[in-house]
Amino acid sequence: MRVTLFLFIFTLLLGVTMWVTLSGALFVLGMLALLLFIVITVGYADTALLFFLGAREVKGADEIEFHTSAAQEAYKLAVPQPRLFFYNGALERSFVLQNRKNISLVLSKELLEICSREELSAISFELLLQVKKGLAQKRTRVMFVIGMASWIVHSCIAIIQKIIPVKEVRLSLNWLMYYMLNPWVDFFYKVTLGEKYF
Repeated sequence: MRVTLFLFIFTLLLGVTMWVTLSGALFVLGMLALLLFIVITVGYADTALLFFLGAREVKGADEIEFHTSAAQEAYKLAVPQPRLFFYNGALERSFVLQNRKNISLVLSKELLEICSREELSAISFELLLQVKKGLAQKRTRVMFVIGMASWIVHSCIAIIQKIIPVKEVRLSLNWLMYYMLNPWVDFFYKVTLGEKYF
């Protein structure tokens, strides 16, 4: 409920701001971008996150243990069969993404390689338990909004660094991004999901 309310208020404020400040072609482009954001957030947040992560689907013949453990845990928890993905990341992480009845389990490639069958079963159980409790769909939307905001901030800073290639400007922009963006991300987590989620 918090996530939906936050997204509703955010899109409403953004739409009103664009209506007041923009005109002509900029207004039309802004409203189209806002409409695209709403459609992706409501209907395709999991697909967008998989694209952001560069995740690839795990074939059944490649990782038999992962497929069997995920199928067994899905059966035990009475949730739909998840699709399995891996991504190349610096940290050993795992995520569950849900959009309506579509469930995706995403693991880093390193985590997939070092885990035993029992550990894969435990990871699958923990992730699918979030689906059973109804937390996965909210987390997917929050991850999409944070990922989109981070992508926009990184893109803007990269453009500024290309325009002004001074070392001090680059260092100050990196400092600004790392030390000013993280408190906003923490605040966004607390506003949308709350302390109970963790």
